Amino acid sequence: MGLNISKTSQWALQAGGIAPLKVLGEIHTTLSYDNKPLRLDALVVDELDVDVLAGTSFMSCNDISVRPSTREISLHGIVVYQYGDIKSCKDSSTIRRTQAYVLRTSSQTVVWPGDFLEVCLRPELQKDQYVAIETRTDTSSSPHTKLSRTWPQSNILPTVAGKVRIPNLSTEPHCIRRNSHFCQVQSVTSVPTNPVEITLATQSHTTKVITNSQAVRLNPDSILTPC
Repeated sequence: MGLNISKTSQWALQAGGIAPLKVLGEIHTTLSYDNKPLRLDALVVDELDVDVLAGTSFMSCNDISVRPSTREISLHGIVVYQYGDIKSCKDSSTIRRTQAYVLRTSSQTVVWPGDFLEVCLRPELQKDQYVAIETRTDTSSSPHTKLSRTWPQSNILPTVAGKVRIPNLSTEPHCIRRNSHFCQVQSVTSVPTNPVEITLATQSHTTKVITNSQAVRLNPDSILTPC
């Protein structure tokens, strides 16, 4: 790669945590992928199985996250890339993890009746066609507000270009403070309409009733004289 290797006092171990690696120095450089910078601070070692091995420090520095269930990689928390065979992944997965995310506004705004509030979605939800929104009931103002006057009401809304527009269908304006966690959003999962037949195994039990008097014999030696 033609990089300058500087001296270092750091040391490294193999994955087992016992065998040491021969450290030659350290490098500090910036890589590029899809015209996006990626900062790399790494140690140079001898006899490594791969050319470059970047771990959690590299992912944390460049805000990289991985979703193995959907085979997606998020870069800088904004751009999402897909990897591997996406079709086979979707066909083999019948269960989807549902996680709610909090929506907040970057500035104070007032949503008038008939108007809407447009909020950016997280990268995990930007490819969904619909999302479900739900009012936050654990905020400071929610316990003192009647349920009929809370906003927004729970609803399923379409997404547009990675954003969701939350309409104010009430007759009153709603003031949303800056950085207010006013609602939460999550993905919408389709549930199959075909009924599922469930067969329960039953086990029959035979009960035999034995009365205590059957084991008792009166006058077995015929000693008593009948009245």
